[in-house]
Amino acid sequence: MNMLQEHNLYLVLINLLFAHAYDKRTTLNDPTVESAWTICNLVAAFSALDPPPYIPVALHGATDFDFTDTELTCTLVTSYRRCLAFPLHRSYLLAERCRKDAAAAFCQGKRLITRYLLAIKNMLDHHDVYYIYSKIWVEDFCVWVQAGARSIPCSDAFQCKLTPTSDAVLKQIGDKLDKLIVPKSTIGWDLERLEETAGLGVDRESDSDDESSE
Repeated sequence: MNMLQEHNLYLVLINLLFAHAYDKRTTLNDPTVESAWTICNLVAAFSALDPPPYIPVALHGATDFDFTDTELTCTLVTSYRRCLAFPLHRSYLLAERCRKDAAAAFCQGKRLITRYLLAIKNMLDHHDVYYIYSKIWVEDFCVWVQAGARSIPCSDAFQCKLTPTSDAVLKQIGDKLDKLIVPKSTIGWDLERLEETAGLGVDRESDSDDESSE
């Protein structure tokens, strides 16, 4: 696996943890029969065979794992759009909380991320359709996160031995995700206007058809 491929795997991992966070929040951490469907529809790599990156990514060197705000935003926009289009609960604020949850998972490191991936794997394994995504995606991710997701790379072998933790890149992503701002305008659906229209509908005065007859 080259550096560019590994770089892109971290971006797919963001989508996976976002989808898990959404299901965890909407089911109160008690997965339902719809959980597999929800996760697979929120991950573009599964339902549309369209994994990130969604903008050209150029690594400046063999050890470049610097994730820009632009590519992280583009990665999250796909999750936000799917979160606002497919499931029962559609809320921009909910999407924001899922981003924060994914960021917290990255900051906690490999152990927690592996636990979440195994939870996703368990949900998909017991579905008669979506089990295939467990076989071709999630199983390999579980192995990669434990054995391959690397620390901050360096060219000097001695310095690499001094790296205190192999969770450094994961924490770097988590910190950036936590501080990231995903404006509603980047979703591309004119959310502000839709929310304003919905608010007017809620606040309008009831007419005669809305009043219950006695």
